[in-house]
Formats: sequence, structure tokens, C-alpha cells
Amino acid sequence: MDTTAAPRLPRRRLAWLGALTLVAFLFGSFLAPMVLWFLEPLPRDVDNTYVTESAPMTVLQGDEAITGTGHLEQHERTSPGADRSEATAQSETRVFLGDEQIGQLREELTVDRGATFPVPGSPARQLVELGGTSADFESEAPAGLRHFFPFGPERRSYAYLDPVTRDTTPLDFVDEVTVGSVEAYRYTQTIEAQPVAGALAEVLPPRPDQHPYYSATRDLLVDSRTGRILDVDGTYHLYYAADGWEARQTSISEPAAGRTIFQQHVTWDEATKATRLDDAEHLSAMLRTLQVLAWIGTTAAVLLVLRMMYLVWKHRRALAARAARERS
Repeated sequence: MDTTAAPRLPRRRLAWLGALTLVAFLFGSFLAPMVLWFLEPLPRDVDNTYVTESAPMTVLQGDEAITGTGHLEQHERTSPGADRSEATAQSETRVFLGDEQIGQLREELTVDRGATFPVPGSPARQLVELGGTSADFESEAPAGLRHFFPFGPERRSYAYLDPVTRDTTPLDFVDEVTVGSVEAYRYTQTIEAQPVAGALAEVLPPRPDQHPYYSATRDLLVDSRTGRILDVDGTYHLYYAADGWEARQTSISEPAAGRTIFQQHVTWDEATKATRLDDAEHLSAMLRTLQVLAWIGTTAAVLLVLRMMYLVWKHRRALAARAARERS
């Protein structure tokens, strides 16, 4: 008869391992989703400035078209909306010919912080100052992206709101590119010979038998993970035409003699692109770290479960061995 003490199940050790397994499982399964829950909505304290490269610009001043070197400066910010799920998005775009500011556009929208689309039924306000005159325009916001992309944008077309036409035109996904260490999506938009609307239409000087039209191309590079816009490249042409046919015959990339109001090819300057890329790379690095930590937590939980199973198996094996010795 075996007189040795019966093998004891290491309950305290199993309890500690069980507690560690629970912690590792929670760490691996819920840490990343919790952080993403905070990161995904549009922040309510955005404060960004974008400056374009100085480039040839043609503008109408009085009855004369002037060509020089100019650039755009845009300042966008967000603030808390009426609801926690909403944010007020404001932007101010200033147009410079040389060192002289010749125009300004202010916009205000209420956007859904998750989808970044305007809140349905909310107002969209626009204020334009041009040539010593100004106009304030307010209407229901069209259902299109304007200043921001949602977190984790998709490879599809988005309705994108242009401030000159006050209407949406498809912004189409084109391809995927690498910018620095960030995987980005390229989207493109073409606006062809559309009537000018909103506050801008109210401040442009009228012409007999001619109406203001607008054509544009716009390329955006957007971080595929965070939705941060990394670069903007576009050509904008605002001009007079007798009708839609003449407007469609007018080149986007070249001024139209006697009819151009504004024409320029714009792209963000290097400092703006570097700032936007740094921001996207910082967020992307944070997301990669979260993924690694989640993997470590999940792997640790699996290993701890295996360790507990081994201890239970070892205990049962010891019991079986003792029973065999007693029978012998």
C-alpha cells in the first residue's frame, strides 16, 4: 500500500494563472478597441493650417485680368457641437496675390464626428469677401464630405462638396500609394463647367450676356488608416461664359482671355505636407503598437491557459500513478 501523501492540485497557482489569463485576455481583446473608440471620432479641437506653394495666378481685378505669383492659406478648426456626436467645422481660406490678400472665404458646417459628413438638415454657412464687397450665404448642408475624411476611409467614391458650386461631385478612389511610411489612398475629382453658386455668386461683378462658371480638378492623398489628408493637388478656374457650351470649351489649365476671374494650379507647400505626414505617421505608429500589444496579450492568454491545462494534466497523471501503485 502506498503511504505517501496524495498529490494535491495546485489551486493557488491555478488561481493566479487564471487571474493573469483574464488580465491578458482583456488586455489583448479590449485595449485596442477602447483606444480606437477614442481615436475614431473627429476631434473637437482640430486646429490646422495649410499653405500652398507660390505659383502663377491669374485674377480679375476690376475689368483687368492680372497675372502674378500667388498662394492660398487655409485655417480649419473644430469645436464641440450641440450633441456629443457632432462637431462644428469652420474654415477660412485666404487668397494672396504676391503679399496682398485679395479675397477670403469662410465656411461653417455641423458634421457627424464618426462619418464626418454634414449632419442631415443642418445649416451650412458661407461668407465671401472679394474686392471690397462681401456676401453671407446660408443653406441646408449638402450630403458630402468637405473638410475631413472618416477614420479608415474606403476604396470607393465619396460625394465631395465644393465651396464654389455649393454642390457635391463624386470624388473617386484611384489607387493606393506610399507616402513616407504611410499607406495612402489617392482620390480624384473633376468638376466641369458648373455654375457658380452661394456667396461667391453674389459678390462677382455681373456682365451682360455672360455668367460665372467654374471648372476644377482635385487630387487628394488620404492616409488609409486614419483618414488624415496628406496632400492636395488641384487646378481651379473661375470664369465668365455666355452659356454652358462656351463654358465646356474653356480650358481648366489655361486662363481665358477677357473671361478669367481666377485661375491657378495649387499644391500644398513642403512644410504643410511634412506636418500632415508627421501627424499621420505618429497615429499610424500608435495603431501598430496597439496591434502588437493586442497580439502579445492574446498570445500570453493562450500560453497561460496551456500552462493551467498542463498543471491539471500533471496532477491527474500523479493521481493515476498513485492509484496504480496502490493496486500493485
